[in-house]
Amino acid sequence: MYAYSLGKALGKLLADIHGKGYPSSKIHCIGHSLGAQMLGYAGTTYINKTSEKIWRITGIDPAGPCFSNSFIEDQIRSGVAEYVEVYHCNAGGLGTTAVLADIDIFLNKGRKQPDCHEGYIPAYGESQAAKCSHKACVKYWAETVHHPGWYLAWACNSYKDFSKGKCAANEVTIAGYSNPGNATGVFYVSTDAYETN
Repeated sequence: MYAYSLGKALGKLLADIHGKGYPSSKIHCIGHSLGAQMLGYAGTTYINKTSEKIWRITGIDPAGPCFSNSFIEDQIRSGVAEYVEVYHCNAGGLGTTAVLADIDIFLNKGRKQPDCHEGYIPAYGESQAAKCSHKACVKYWAETVHHPGWYLAWACNSYKDFSKGKCAANEVTIAGYSNPGNATGVFYVSTDAYETN
């Protein structure tokens, strides 16, 4: 499995850099899809080599196929860095449904993104919509680099409760690049109020 081999190699490389004096507290690894799952292995390898944890790992819609039903140790998860955050945009499609990070943030229900349409050819259209939603996660996260206050996320038990406003009094955090790294649990975001490109 390439994710395992590449993740281990990345973890070793980061450990070597750390051995030359670079502090763990300044390492932030970000990966999308298979790259996000790979970071679970990188974090574990880094811990084994340095006895320290990477400061932060960000998983952007971690791959679901071949991972959702695998062992927890084979996935991005809490404990492989000081803080592990996962963003879900196509859970159950190309992204994982697993909730394993310190914080799991579901954007627009976390399954199908608003600008991603089914198309006219059933199987092909669904495939294109899944790819579109999976890629949208990268776009949403990247936008937060330029708009630090974007994407307020509320702790909530379900999207249904979130969409009905039942979580408005719950804990709130900022999703994306400016996430302060202190919130834990499952959070929901609606991108409707934000102008995206």
